Amino acid sequence: MSGMVRKQGFWGLSMLACFLAGVWGGCSLALAGTVTLTAPTVYPGYGPSLAPEFNYGDALQKAWYFYEAQRSGPLPQFDGDLPFYDPRTGVKLHNGFRANRIPWRGASDPADGADVGVDLTGGWHDAGDQVKFGLPMAFSAAFLAWGVVEFHDGLQATGQLEWAKENLRWVADYFIRAHVSANELYGQVGCGADDHSIWAPPEVLPHVRPAWKIDMNCQGADLAAQTSAAMTFISMVFRESEPAYADVLLQHGVELYDFARATRYSKYSDCITDAQSYYRSTAGDKDDFVFAGAALYIATKDPRFLHDAEADYLPISDREGHHGWTAVWDDVRYGVYVLLAKIYADPDYGADSLITGAERHDGYYDYNLHAQNFLNYWTHGIAHTPGGMAWLSQWGSARYPAATAFLALVYRKHLLAVNLGPQLRENYLKFATEQVNYVLGDNPLHMSYMVGFGAQASQVAHHRAAHGSSTNDIHNPELPRHVLYGGLAGGPASDDSYTDDRNAFTMTEVACDINAGITGALAGLVEAYGIAGNEPDPGFPPASPHDDELYVKARLKTKQNAGVGTGVEVSVVNESAYPPRQSDGLMFRYFMDLSEVLDQGLHTLDEVNVDVYRDEGSGVTLKRWHDSECICYLEWSFAGVNIAPIGTVEKQKFTEFLVRLSWTDADWDGANDPSYAGLVADTWVVTDKIALYDTNLPEGSQLIWGEEPVDPGCRLSPPPQPGGEPAGSFEVVPEVYSSWTSGYCAKFNITNTGDTPQQPTGFQFILPGTVQFTNIWNGTISRDGDLAEMTLSQYFPVLEPGQSSNNVGYCASGTVFPVMIENSPDEPDADTDRDDDVDGVDLRSWAKAYENGGNCTAPDTCACDLNRDGAVDGADLQLFSGHFGRRN
Repeated sequence: MSGMVRKQGFWGLSMLACFLAGVWGGCSLALAGTVTLTAPTVYPGYGPSLAPEFNYGDALQKAWYFYEAQRSGPLPQFDGDLPFYDPRTGVKLHNGFRANRIPWRGASDPADGADVGVDLTGGWHDAGDQVKFGLPMAFSAAFLAWGVVEFHDGLQATGQLEWAKENLRWVADYFIRAHVSANELYGQVGCGADDHSIWAPPEVLPHVRPAWKIDMNCQGADLAAQTSAAMTFISMVFRESEPAYADVLLQHGVELYDFARATRYSKYSDCITDAQSYYRSTAGDKDDFVFAGAALYIATKDPRFLHDAEADYLPISDREGHHGWTAVWDDVRYGVYVLLAKIYADPDYGADSLITGAERHDGYYDYNLHAQNFLNYWTHGIAHTPGGMAWLSQWGSARYPAATAFLALVYRKHLLAVNLGPQLRENYLKFATEQVNYVLGDNPLHMSYMVGFGAQASQVAHHRAAHGSSTNDIHNPELPRHVLYGGLAGGPASDDSYTDDRNAFTMTEVACDINAGITGALAGLVEAYGIAGNEPDPGFPPASPHDDELYVKARLKTKQNAGVGTGVEVSVVNESAYPPRQSDGLMFRYFMDLSEVLDQGLHTLDEVNVDVYRDEGSGVTLKRWHDSECICYLEWSFAGVNIAPIGTVEKQKFTEFLVRLSWTDADWDGANDPSYAGLVADTWVVTDKIALYDTNLPEGSQLIWGEEPVDPGCRLSPPPQPGGEPAGSFEVVPEVYSSWTSGYCAKFNITNTGDTPQQPTGFQFILPGTVQFTNIWNGTISRDGDLAEMTLSQYFPVLEPGQSSNNVGYCASGTVFPVMIENSPDEPDADTDRDDDVDGVDLRSWAKAYENGGNCTAPDTCACDLNRDGAVDGADLQLFSGHFGRRN
């Protein structure tokens, strides 16, 4: 849309530069785009009564930071992350964002738009909840961007200009995604009732978030027009620094404006009915048309947008304008008065306007009169609380004077630019200063309603993410786990009283639209009073202290005499908040020292039994700690069990077990076990001696809580290496010792059937290749189709003749159990004709048996059933191929 831009820059900055240069009468605005101010413009104050009481730059820094806490979607992990490509053209629009600064916010809502096949990630959560409501979001973005355009110098002086751009870029990218075609705009993601049914942070919300749109069949002109205004104002913010990006934003602004005009007199909440309980449109589209048209005229200088704005002006103005309310998400007419008053001062206005002098002088098109009547009502006519806050309405009471303070400062700057109204300028600055000061703490309670600003700030903003509850309880914890810096709490009652309770949401809820006005007003006050005393905090944001997140607690149970075993109940707890996350890949290890029973004749771990009394996980296995002889551990898996900080049940899972010997005449000492330390009978203790791991992290399985035992140095001695072919043979029998709906665990009992001591090295078995192993101990398994080969650990014990060991096995998914293959050095059954060669004659025997139906009903056929499953089939051929060409 660059071809539509007749002038770059902004009318207010251009006229102000001329005024400050002292050449107002003859200054040409043709070079407006070349005006650059490198230092903030300082406007004169009007006496001690107007001396600022607070550091507005510090508050401004925090106000913009609040919008980073509202982000939805994936968050930038590093500087330059999340570059954005135009969904329509594939062209790269910008190089990404700076790294996320808020440690307690993480990626959220990854599937937004999946139900409609559109990427609708990004944007802002609306308030203390996490729905993305399109109309308040568009209003917020429009007013924030307008504030950046107006008070660019104040933002630059405080170092907040680039952070403002980051936040506006974030929301603009979302609007680009949502505006999927010229006449199609997604206006809400997330169901209000579902969202409000759970008090949990956005990173772990369990419900699906549906998306709704407006189009030519389901119309919403107010939403389309307000989103047009937002995109247009944001395009002005980026016009000089990123013109290509600004062009795309402006193109969307024009398309949305035309879409709105093609669907006039429609309300978006009549189409997106879920919004009716939260943001029902009452003013309709008449104010949004004028606001969007005026913004587009500023950005393009195309007279058609000015003509449209003036044609639609009367329904929102009458002769003297309205003054009983102020600019809010549903009605922006009061902002329109100020905006058109500034446009009227532009030298191009007279040539571009269709309004005659007679029409203007009868009051109907007197924009300055309407703006002044509105602002004068707020400075002299509106009711105030006893403490001095201009009072309009209870719900979010502070938003109204804050938004009006912003408009008062914008209009004051206009009067300065045209060198008019010194008394009005003083009145408006005084009003804005007093109202912002009240909000920041100059009130009877000495309460700052901006969270994190001042010595006595609102503590308990109604905000799920900042509260950080892991129990789905608005009251637990009492104080939030995180400071929502910069969020403007709703505000006090009409008598200046305030209930700092997050359940009192009319007073404590924050929202994107509540913050929009004060963010602009703070930038205006920095410009009005100068940067001295309004410097931002160089140490912001401060470090955020972490408390326990994912951890283990346990207690001793007395199921059996302590001399023969140890009973323990363990709870894995997820109270993560930096950021919150859920996992279905947790596991813990309970470490034990078996030195005392090794000395009493313990030979293998097969003699250690684990009796399970409670299992909310997915199974337990007993393993050695590396190659230690004396240290082993119980590994309890929660694979597939989602543990999330969204409720008292969902955030923790329990197990209870008794670990003991299979023989009872030993002296068992559980107290020397590393994980036993600090445990108390029947009393829960948070313990770091039980190690907790997450197997689903991007970097692989990681220890996330607790500690592993110090190496005790009790190594298993490497077995003697056998020379040549081993003598003797082994019998291997599988045993399924634990099973559940979706899996099982099996161990193999290996018996030395020979006459001399031998160390088994491995064996083969049949298991369909689709079966997935979830755990393997004392060996490794290789696969070749349905043939599985277990290679035993080099530390597997040497077995005496007749001795057995079953300390090897696996856990797997499914319900198909292993079928053994005879594992002597050769496979005599493969030699079906018994000529000591496995050759083509034997292969033909197999083929004949297979052709005859494969049922093992005759000796010749059964000789070909190598895996002993009662059928001659492809599995037997696979086994046969492993012996083909071998001499028995």
